[in-house]
Amino acid sequence: MAESILEVKDLRTYFYTEAGVVKAVNGVNFRLEKGQSLGVVGESGSGKSITALSIMGLIKPPGRVISGEIRLQGQDLLKKSRKELEKIRGNDIAMIFQDPMTSLNPVLRVGEQIAEAVVLHRKVNRKEGWNVALEMLKKVGIPEAEDRIRRFPHEMSGGMRQRVMIAIALSCNPKVLIADEPTTALDVTIQAQILDLIRLLQKDFETATIMITHDLGVVAEVCRNVMVMYAGQPVEYSDVTTVLEQPKHPYTWGLLSSLPKLNASGKQRLTPIDGMPPDLGNLPEGCAFAPRCPHKKPVCERQEPSGKWLSPGHFVRCHLYEA
Repeated sequence: MAESILEVKDLRTYFYTEAGVVKAVNGVNFRLEKGQSLGVVGESGSGKSITALSIMGLIKPPGRVISGEIRLQGQDLLKKSRKELEKIRGNDIAMIFQDPMTSLNPVLRVGEQIAEAVVLHRKVNRKEGWNVALEMLKKVGIPEAEDRIRRFPHEMSGGMRQRVMIAIALSCNPKVLIADEPTTALDVTIQAQILDLIRLLQKDFETATIMITHDLGVVAEVCRNVMVMYAGQPVEYSDVTTVLEQPKHPYTWGLLSSLPKLNASGKQRLTPIDGMPPDLGNLPEGCAFAPRCPHKKPVCERQEPSGKWLSPGHFVRCHLYEA
């Protein structure tokens, strides 16, 4: 087995509110090797983004990572001080957020924002930082980069702003890149361009990538492995081909059944998943998916499934496969 760049073990992130404890992330495990890509899929509230923020050390009160390990090249990030994490973020591990308009500084030119990250982490002077910023804008496919490097975020299109975010994230050549719904607010054509760009840069930089998305189609485009999350837990994990062609968990079946098929003839009937995701502050006693599952058994409502490796690379958390 190749050495892992990032390994997450039994990660649990809870939010302590007046209404009770919200178990946003409740036992997440996975590992990433150099250059490997992992898609994290699930509905809103499944714990995808909170998992990413936990890895980045960006959980704010009333949230708290209560247990687990997040090892980046063997170092547990949960044991690092705030100052140590600030050196690691952006340098060894970086994140592309959903909305570049709220992530970019509106009063700084885009070149200054890229150069700032380079100067901070690479310990170079401002001129060298500016040169790296220009080089990165060209690498992410921004035309007339010499002109656009001096523009403010509001002077650029949504697709261009997302390219700037990718340039900032990759400017220090991080070992791990987390992309949180990077194409959500973009039209279909621009989405395809951004996904092509991420795939190309991932190959060029050999960066291990985590793609957070609700869209299995995006995962099929960009990722090698996929982790399906529901109610703060992984319910299925395998390589993309296996999950798309031989899914085992009823929730994964539901996600795939709700997707339109490109090769379908005539009218398609899409099958939505009945019901709503559970309240993470008041989870059911047994399997969290049981209230929505058409295949549930009596044990599903009484006992939480522990999960099982069906093969060396295929994990599923479901009573259908537990003897």
